[in-house]
Amino acid sequence: MKKFVSLSILLVLLPSVLFAVSWLDGRIAFTVPTALEVRSDQYEQVFSRVADDAGYGAMDKSGEDAYKVVLQQKGLNAGDAKADGQYCRITVTVSTDDSSPIPNRFMRESFASLSPSEREEYETMMHRLAEMTTSVIDWYPMTTEDLGGLFAIRNQYTRKSTSGNSSPVEVYYYTIAEGVYTITVFCSYRQSQAPIFVPAINEFLESLTFNFSNDDAELESSFGSQSLYAHTIPGSNIAFSWPETNPSWTAVAENSSVKVKQLEYSNLSMEGYVCTLGSFEYKFALSDYQISVLLASTMNEALSMMRENTLLKNLKLLENSTDREAARIRYSYTATIDNSPVYGFSYWVRVNSRHVVSVSAEYYPDCGGSPEAVLQSIMDSVRK
Repeated sequence: MKKFVSLSILLVLLPSVLFAVSWLDGRIAFTVPTALEVRSDQYEQVFSRVADDAGYGAMDKSGEDAYKVVLQQKGLNAGDAKADGQYCRITVTVSTDDSSPIPNRFMRESFASLSPSEREEYETMMHRLAEMTTSVIDWYPMTTEDLGGLFAIRNQYTRKSTSGNSSPVEVYYYTIAEGVYTITVFCSYRQSQAPIFVPAINEFLESLTFNFSNDDAELESSFGSQSLYAHTIPGSNIAFSWPETNPSWTAVAENSSVKVKQLEYSNLSMEGYVCTLGSFEYKFALSDYQISVLLASTMNEALSMMRENTLLKNLKLLENSTDREAARIRYSYTATIDNSPVYGFSYWVRVNSRHVVSVSAEYYPDCGGSPEAVLQSIMDSVRK
């Protein structure tokens, strides 16, 4: 869905002829180094203040729901001979998609969770896309860094000059996802002119700031607010609440003693939690003593696995208890991705002599109450 976004560029002339630029209602700001200038047609659009019904405002219309500003070597607008013999570009492109907004911190988390093969596949795709539009000489390993306070994926390569110049062109670009926006910062210059333009590009990148605090507040206000729907565990009368209208159970295991099925929900990018529901249906009745031993041994095995997991940094055990009704673990740890606190629990609940239900979840503190609500629905149903 297209939505109007008011764009503005405020050009403030300083004694050093340095321009300060505020863009996208103040969400993006940067300075234009003295060695660079904003491309002339950008100025024309600034002063004409033309905006169409898609909200393209004062910037180039570079694609549907997209905005672009271009910086180049100073003097090119005026046709200066010296500038004609140089090459430097910084292009900032912003596209919008409000169908699936993603907070930047979950872009960081999603990237960190990629396996080596998934990361290699992503980088290979980026490499091939570059080769479709230019003659790539060298491709460098993909990296990540914080740019303007946001997590960014950085790709870099060297290409042949498209103007026939003998000096190769160095290219690197950053990709950032934040809410409904995808921001790309594309930098390039001739290697032979690096002493002139590398400092200018670095000055630009150091001045680049993002302010999406209002957007983040709106996004976080709906974070973890997904409705829960009433369901019943198949083959039982145990009711529970779940964040999906049509949950799909997975058969995990079955032998002569037990049949196990599982339900899993994971939506870190929007809801901030993962939750798993397990159903253990035994093919013969267990005594109270056998169930107590089963609950205690299962809990102790889980505790052992947690303590051996090196990814659970600063692991703290908040609860560790068993009784006739259930075995319970509550814990917290520090996420290795962004040092955010993560909380978790695992409950194994006795339904009857042939049925045990497990509920496990890990979540961020600001995810809302959905994981606890799922757990409480199980506990309430069992106690009836």
